[in-house]
Amino acid sequence: MTLLRRRMEAELRLRNLAPGTACECLRRVAVFARYFWKSAASLGTWEVRAFLLNQAEFGRAPATQVVYHVALRFLCIETRGRPEVMATAPRPRVRSRPSRRPLTRDEVAELLAQAVSDPFTYTLVATLLATGLRISECCTRRVEAIDSRTGFIHVCRGRGAKPRSVKLGGRHLALLRRYWEVGRPGGPWLFRDQRLSSPGVVDARRRYAGSRIVPTLGVWCREPGRQRCLVSA
Repeated sequence: MTLLRRRMEAELRLRNLAPGTACECLRRVAVFARYFWKSAASLGTWEVRAFLLNQAEFGRAPATQVVYHVALRFLCIETRGRPEVMATAPRPRVRSRPSRRPLTRDEVAELLAQAVSDPFTYTLVATLLATGLRISECCTRRVEAIDSRTGFIHVCRGRGAKPRSVKLGGRHLALLRRYWEVGRPGGPWLFRDQRLSSPGVVDARRRYAGSRIVPTLGVWCREPGRQRCLVSA
């Protein structure tokens, strides 16, 4: 581990950023350094602009380009103390997306009908729809996060590392109990298809296997006229 990486990790910890955010920043800076096969400490404005231009020409989405820009800005300003490096590196513009309306009841029923053959996929999709949790939040829930007595599911570190609790209905609690009896996932995870970067630590980049859920969500939501957000009507 280089001195610059240790300094950047210390700066990220001082700001109490979420582990996933810190991991992404470090990973993007590592990609930047590998692109030139040099230490990031020796790279200046020309290299930053050339790298960001390469990402745009490579076809990276504007939102992805912004992530690279933010990581390099943190490196140059907060870690290296050289704001002049980013002075002429503009932040990529991200066009606002059109608003997406929630799923209708019929669309929810159709989506769940396609997943009914797999208890894992059905319960995961139903939990997303019933609680409004993000996929990353849902896939990192442990069994003890569900309070059956009060009917709440607790999220310890949500967006912005803020805790919150979401109310579960009686029917959904019964569904989760049935899933636990039939699926028998075992271990501490409610949905066990996790990818771990180390024992007990969920990989921030690949939080879940995805092969079981993508055919249901991805194909269904990409069909014409079905660009909806996963919130039940």
